[in-house]
Amino acid sequence: MRRSWHRTASSFWPLFIVALIYWATVVVVIGGMALMAGDTDSLALGIAIPFNLAISAAGAFSVGLGIAAYLTLGPQANGDLGEVFA
Repeated sequence: MRRSWHRTASSFWPLFIVALIYWATVVVVIGGMALMAGDTDSLALGIAIPFNLAISAAGAFSVGLGIAAYLTLGPQANGDLGEVFA
């Protein structure tokens, strides 16, 4: 964990801001859709597909953010970048 922190310390704020924007967007979109669905049965079916698509897209985007952070850090001199995140 210490090596990981030292390796990512110089990129902390950009990574933090991107994660913050991501989570704020997820909360607003999914929360808004949940409020729209409410208790009305007629809206429930109409919102179910977009709601599940939004949740799936959020998960896929989250994985993409992790991969982007990994690739942004670039290879280490000794080539063990994978060990930083292990």
